[in-house]
Amino acid sequence: MEIPRRIKKQWQIGSIVFLSLGVLALIPAFINRQAFWPWVPFTSVALWIISGIVYEIGRQLTGKPLREPRIR
Repeated sequence: MEIPRRIKKQWQIGSIVFLSLGVLALIPAFINRQAFWPWVPFTSVALWIISGIVYEIGRQLTGKPLREPRIR
Protein backbone atom coordinates (compact mmCIF):
# COMPACT_ATOMS: atom_id res chain seq x y z
CA MET A 1 0.00 0.00 0.00
CA GLU A 2 1.36 3.39 -0.94
CA ILE A 3 1.84 5.96 1.78
CA PRO A 4 -0.16 9.18 1.25
CA ARG A 5 2.14 12.11 0.54
CA ARG A 6 1.98 15.84 0.99
CA ILE A 7 3.61 18.17 -1.50
CA LYS A 8 4.70 21.77 -0.99
CA LYS A 9 2.13 24.46 -1.52
CA GLN A 10 3.70 26.01 -4.64
CA TRP A 11 3.40 22.69 -6.51
CA GLN A 12 -0.23 22.32 -5.40
CA ILE A 13 -0.99 25.87 -6.51
CA GLY A 14 0.67 25.30 -9.90
CA SER A 15 -1.36 22.16 -10.42
CA ILE A 16 -4.60 23.91 -9.45
CA VAL A 17 -3.82 26.83 -11.79
CA PHE A 18 -3.32 24.56 -14.81
CA LEU A 19 -6.43 22.56 -13.90
CA SER A 20 -8.46 25.77 -13.69
CA LEU A 21 -7.05 27.04 -16.98
CA GLY A 22 -8.12 23.75 -18.57
CA VAL A 23 -11.66 24.34 -17.38
CA LEU A 24 -11.59 27.97 -18.55
CA ALA A 25 -10.33 26.82 -21.97
CA LEU A 26 -13.70 25.11 -22.46
CA ILE A 27 -15.61 28.42 -22.28
CA PRO A 28 -15.14 29.34 -25.99
CA ALA A 29 -16.91 26.12 -26.93
CA PHE A 30 -20.07 27.43 -25.30
CA ILE A 31 -19.81 30.84 -26.98
CA ASN A 32 -19.10 29.89 -30.61
CA ARG A 33 -18.68 26.19 -31.35
CA GLN A 34 -17.85 26.48 -35.04
CA ALA A 35 -14.92 28.87 -34.66
CA PHE A 36 -13.14 27.35 -31.68
CA TRP A 37 -14.22 23.70 -31.58
CA PRO A 38 -11.09 22.01 -33.01
CA TRP A 39 -8.76 23.75 -30.55
CA VAL A 40 -10.90 23.81 -27.43
CA PRO A 41 -10.71 20.12 -26.48
CA PHE A 42 -7.04 19.90 -27.42
CA THR A 43 -6.08 22.93 -25.34
CA SER A 44 -8.17 21.84 -22.38
CA VAL A 45 -6.78 18.30 -22.32
CA ALA A 46 -3.23 19.61 -22.81
CA LEU A 47 -3.60 21.88 -19.78
CA TRP A 48 -5.00 19.03 -17.69
CA ILE A 49 -2.05 16.84 -18.68
CA ILE A 50 0.35 19.65 -17.74
CA SER A 51 -1.46 19.91 -14.40
CA GLY A 52 -0.92 16.21 -13.76
CA ILE A 53 2.75 16.47 -14.73
CA VAL A 54 3.29 19.47 -12.42
CA TYR A 55 1.61 17.60 -9.57
CA GLU A 56 3.67 14.43 -10.12
CA ILE A 57 6.95 16.35 -10.37
CA GLY A 58 6.08 18.24 -7.20
CA ARG A 59 5.23 15.00 -5.46
CA GLN A 60 8.48 13.38 -6.54
CA LEU A 61 10.61 16.36 -5.52
CA THR A 62 8.94 17.52 -2.33
CA GLY A 63 6.67 14.70 -1.22
CA LYS A 64 7.17 13.34 2.25
CA PRO A 65 5.26 10.61 4.05
CA LEU A 66 2.56 11.64 6.48
CA ARG A 67 3.51 11.30 10.13
CA GLU A 68 2.35 8.30 12.07
CA PRO A 69 -0.27 9.07 14.73
CA ARG A 70 0.94 8.77 18.30
CA ILE A 71 -0.31 5.78 20.16
CA ARG A 72 -0.48 6.22 23.93
